Amino acid sequence: MGDYNLYLQSAKWGHARQHVWYRCGGKCERCGFLTGAAMEHCHHMHYRNLFFEEIDDYRSLLGICRKCHEFLHHRSQFDPLAPIPTIEELLRRNHDGWKTTF
Repeated sequence: MGDYNLYLQSAKWGHARQHVWYRCGGKCERCGFLTGAAMEHCHHMHYRNLFFEEIDDYRSLLGICRKCHEFLHHRSQFDPLAPIPTIEELLRRNHDGWKTTF
């Protein structure tokens, strides 16, 4: 993991990240079109070319917000793209035996 952290501080990674930022216009490529969330992270969709990304490989990188990044790495159960339930749906779920906390 040490090599990976060093790589994330390298000029090469900075160039890749900047390329992705320009491509997505600074918006999250996963939820930004709905939420307006800003790109905060550059996410690898796979690690096949890790440390050796070239311009053609930038398609495998996603510019995403913090919330989407946490969700994709299973650090959060909150999916910014999940539909927000209405009060009626929450009450119905609670009535049907679902536990709802406010």
